[in-house]
Amino acid sequence: MTPRQSKLLKAIIDEFIQSSGAVGSVNLATKYRLGVSPATIRNEMAELVKQGYLAKPHSSSGRIPTNLGLKFFIDRLLDDLENPDVQAAIRIREDIFQNRFNTDLLIYTALNHLAEQTQNLSLLSLENRVYYAGFTYLLGRTELTDRKQLQDIFHILEDNKLLRNIFLRYRGERKIRILIGEDTGHGTFTTNTVIFAPVKLHNQNEGYMALIGPNSMNYARNIPLLEYIADNLNQVVNGW
Repeated sequence: MTPRQSKLLKAIIDEFIQSSGAVGSVNLATKYRLGVSPATIRNEMAELVKQGYLAKPHSSSGRIPTNLGLKFFIDRLLDDLENPDVQAAIRIREDIFQNRFNTDLLIYTALNHLAEQTQNLSLLSLENRVYYAGFTYLLGRTELTDRKQLQDIFHILEDNKLLRNIFLRYRGERKIRILIGEDTGHGTFTTNTVIFAPVKLHNQNEGYMALIGPNSMNYARNIPLLEYIADNLNQVVNGW
């Protein structure tokens, strides 16, 4: 990929995250100061389609990033993430610390903050139980209009064994782990991304804290928030 194509792909993904829809060439040149004409952008977008980084939805003249395109974007994003908002971070840390002696309350405090801050479903899977927060955000997603798809997603969410099998599919070494679409092993998750991190609670009870949201989620905001909350959860029970 050339530097110009890389810059264009980032602009397309930024626009995709903002709009949650296909991206056309008309406004990209001026909005993202790409320094090239719309015609050049169209040519480069066609090349990115050939390379597998973009795709053309059936009902649109625009383009959307493929899983390959999102992975290319996220790999570069992970090395340049900003910390969460300072005031929000202080409030989250204080609330988690205050509830450290009650496992259930501690977990729900962490998950509620994660769901509220990211506007996505959050969950924590332990060996014998799953905790959830933010189902409202899942049900509010406008692209999930197919009843069967929603049923399939809920079936997976309600089965802790299926959830843990998803987490175990990750083969990298990063603390924050990301599976996009088919990488989860479930076709019904095609338009979903799972971001998760390992946690260890009282009595060495190990599990995973996760966000489940659309492929167009705000990765720059959500990844550091998940990492921060998971780290604080681990720290307050460290040594117990």
